[in-house]
Amino acid sequence: MFSSFFDKTLLSDWPAWLIWLFVHLKYLIGFRSRLLMLLQWAIHYATLNRGARLITGRR
Repeated sequence: MFSSFFDKTLLSDWPAWLIWLFVHLKYLIGFRSRLLMLLQWAIHYATLNRGARLITGRR
């Protein structure tokens, strides 16, 4: 019962994204780091600039 509540309501779509955002920002050290990361994420989200971070093993 408890896990089905979280699966369907609390941790889906926007609430899950916001929880993820604030948990990750909380663990950054210092206010300046948190603010800069939040601004960077907002800019990347607004401009749809998602860089590929692939490790292919080639140089």
